Amino acid sequence: MKEFFTCCSLWCKRILKRPLFLLTLLLMPLSSLFLQNCRTREDAILKAALYIPDAEHNASARELTEQLIQTSNHSISYYYCSSKKELRQDVSSGKANCGYIFPRDLDSALKTYAKKHKPFITSIRPNQNTITSIIDEIILGKSYQKISYHILQTFLCSKTLSVPNDADLTELFSKHTDSELLFQFEYMDKTKNENLNHPDSNFILTPIRGITAVFILLACMAGGLLWYSDQKNKLLPFLTQRKQLYFQILSLLVPGFLASVIGLLTISLTGISRNPKREFLSMTVYLLACIALTDVLRTLCRKREYFLAAIPFFTIGSFILCPVFADISIILAKLSYLRTILPANYYLNTLHSSADIGYLFLYAAILFMISFLLQRGIPLLLQKLKT
Repeated sequence: MKEFFTCCSLWCKRILKRPLFLLTLLLMPLSSLFLQNCRTREDAILKAALYIPDAEHNASARELTEQLIQTSNHSISYYYCSSKKELRQDVSSGKANCGYIFPRDLDSALKTYAKKHKPFITSIRPNQNTITSIIDEIILGKSYQKISYHILQTFLCSKTLSVPNDADLTELFSKHTDSELLFQFEYMDKTKNENLNHPDSNFILTPIRGITAVFILLACMAGGLLWYSDQKNKLLPFLTQRKQLYFQILSLLVPGFLASVIGLLTISLTGISRNPKREFLSMTVYLLACIALTDVLRTLCRKREYFLAAIPFFTIGSFILCPVFADISIILAKLSYLRTILPANYYLNTLHSSADIGYLFLYAAILFMISFLLQRGIPLLLQKLKT
């Protein structure tokens, strides 16, 4: 055991003396911190223009629009326009994705909507699409409490044939109102997605976990290249068989372990981690999977050039085929079968799926078995057949 830790210490020193590897490790947390702080609310993905006619005498509309402007974040930003003409110009020029013109008497319009479902806000947009429909739902969500109050009031009037006391009804209504949210995001395991539900979420950080996963795989493959260098320099034949085994394991384990530690730190710094224990377990199993995959590739690729050619296929393939930036299988369903050979595909689902942790572990176990058979089992069998 002492011999193993000595070899491990030597490998750490060897890896850490390589400036390019250190730079790659530092790029993970530095880039995430940069992305986390480089965006402001003015850089929102979507912008919605608002206009209130006769704003001085329209307190309800002012209150609603102020609530919307206060919720402006990195995703959607709301702003006032001084006239209908300005709002329409902003939408037609592309400055705003859509615009909303409120009625002169919002309270009266909401009561009419509650009874007759007559539209109470005029929506201006270049075309109907999913994005602007989402903003419609958000504005409806902000109006939902008042609309539902008027629906309740109308219902009680029709059933009791009398007007209920407004103060008592308001108090009772507020007591039983849970949330203003019209919808919220959840994972398949029923846990809430706090990142998407949070109003100040920076959506540009959502691919960080996938990018980190690819960096860890790349680090393991970089360790594999060092093993080829040792073979070329005829370093391994001078070592005992046990030390050769240590070098073979550590060449992949040490760079992968260092990248995993930095990866966990990066995910923690961005604030997207909500379950540290599950995060650690997923990362550990993923590291084993990356080591196993690299070991199989190193065994199959007898020449360093072949191994180098495989690196972009697995790293760039992880970016494209796995749901790092987007799930391409929605468009091309057949690609979902191709990405099953990539460990990042399982890792990105492990945080909210215990089954995927099992699949990732099984993936690593199968690859380790294949590597063992290629290195020891098949050569030994062939040797016995010759004798």
